[in-house]
Amino acid sequence: MRNDMVTRHIVQLFKKNAINVTDARVRITAIIYNAGKWISLAAILRAVNNEFDRTTVYRVLCMLCDNGFLNKLVDIEKISYYMFSDAGAGSDKKQVQDQHEHTYFKCMSCGSISPLPAHDTIIHLPEGFTKTSSNLLISGYCDHCAPTCN
Repeated sequence: MRNDMVTRHIVQLFKKNAINVTDARVRITAIIYNAGKWISLAAILRAVNNEFDRTTVYRVLCMLCDNGFLNKLVDIEKISYYMFSDAGAGSDKKQVQDQHEHTYFKCMSCGSISPLPAHDTIIHLPEGFTKTSSNLLISGYCDHCAPTCN
């Protein structure tokens, strides 16, 4: 999608979900949308290029996550990654969490992040335990990098 089309799409989603449209929200969402894959916080900050301060970026990312526009992963080194998802936009938070909770695999060589099949990642909690969120990321070497890493 061209940038102007992406911007219009994002503005429409925000209006549809009664979210105030601001330059920072649209620009940061467009950066993540255009990445088309998981993008690190550091990469988002580089792309913003001092257009908005760090606090504004953090607040926008929190708002986007809370409203179901983003999926968020945190790896073992505490690096945050984000991916756009309009599938959860406008849904209640519980529904958004259910849609976005998956297990992912991060390659330690190339850095790619891939979802794992749902049937491989079912975790049963003991009786009386209640899940409020989950974030499971497995690290290792992907099928492209594993032969060169051994």
